[in-house]
Amino acid sequence: MEENDKIFNHYVKLQIDSGLKPLEPEFFPIVPLDGVEAIAFRSSTKINSIIMGVMKQDDYIPVSDNRLCGVELFKHNIQHAIATLKEFDKAHKRCDFISVRCPAQLIEKTKLYDLVKEVLQKNPSIDPSRICVEFTENLLEKDAEKAKYAVLDMKILKLRTALVGVGREETKISKLVSVPVDLAIVDKEASKWAGDRNKPQLFNSLLSYIKAMGTESIVSGDEEKRKVLHYAEAVGFMFEGTDPISLEAAISVAEEVLD
Repeated sequence: MEENDKIFNHYVKLQIDSGLKPLEPEFFPIVPLDGVEAIAFRSSTKINSIIMGVMKQDDYIPVSDNRLCGVELFKHNIQHAIATLKEFDKAHKRCDFISVRCPAQLIEKTKLYDLVKEVLQKNPSIDPSRICVEFTENLLEKDAEKAKYAVLDMKILKLRTALVGVGREETKISKLVSVPVDLAIVDKEASKWAGDRNKPQLFNSLLSYIKAMGTESIVSGDEEKRKVLHYAEAVGFMFEGTDPISLEAAISVAEEVLD
């Protein structure tokens, strides 16, 4: 491992162990196709550092994804997702699930099951299905067999699973056959075809195919596209291009739970 990688791994571990909350969770709301209040959230983690500045998840993933620090971050994010779900419950707000991105290192080293099981055992009051583990196309391409068993392991633990980036040119939706995830997060590259006059059935055919694989769809796109999706076979919508929001803001936009 290069010296810079060692420094980064050590730095992230110090951040996690410091207790000073330099790791700031952020959330992307998922809303119903015909609603405005959030029912679930995708999560990401921002690293605030006086040395390196603000590092968003997309910035540090290329460095952390295949290294030990990525595993440490994933464990932290799972633990924080559980704590966040408890905050939603206290506020009587709906949150069907919070999703957390799975790093490649966990798939390659096959530690995912043990790590998640350990966290769940320490938090028996939380329904595991309210945690969703996200897998990317890159993970499936590296070792489809290991990715398949990682998904099945999460199902054994009763967690939800999701494949991210479905509908992008480089993402083969046939992966849904071999890797049976619960959710397909449909990319904006695909949702641009929704309501297209020249190919009116193209997008709906994609969603129908996903449904036929036993998988539910969450569509990413802009407000204009959501307007033509009212009868689509999707369980949720994410506004593409918007900034993530804080926990306090996430609770405020979530659907209220009536007693």
